[in-house]
Amino acid sequence: VQDALAVIPTTAQAIDNLYGPTFADNGTLTVYLAASCSRCRDGATQAALSSYWGVNNIHNACYRISATPKPTANRAILCATILALQAAAQRPEKRLLLYTSSEYLIRSFCFWAADNAEHAWDCAHSDVI
Repeated sequence: VQDALAVIPTTAQAIDNLYGPTFADNGTLTVYLAASCSRCRDGATQAALSSYWGVNNIHNACYRISATPKPTANRAILCATILALQAAAQRPEKRLLLYTSSEYLIRSFCFWAADNAEHAWDCAHSDVI
């Protein structure tokens, strides 16, 4: 049993295996992400997302999500993250620092990702993740 347990990677090792090694950075890109969800008067659910990079930054964005099977704040924050990653990809030499109050986003990528990857991403919002 001890030998079997020794082979199982820790959560930190599994995250390192999933995302790869970290590197020194040449500066930081900072973005603030937010999402919300509410019901409209007609009973439909709509979610919104926003990303804020700084005053007058061309990557600042705000979108409404209503065409998905069921718009949720969790799905919206994942979409905001995709937008941030796409914008940051234009500056690959920079480190990306995301600020969010979404526990779902933090847990999805920092705690649950290794387990979800091991289980073929059989999780909520796997199409977005």
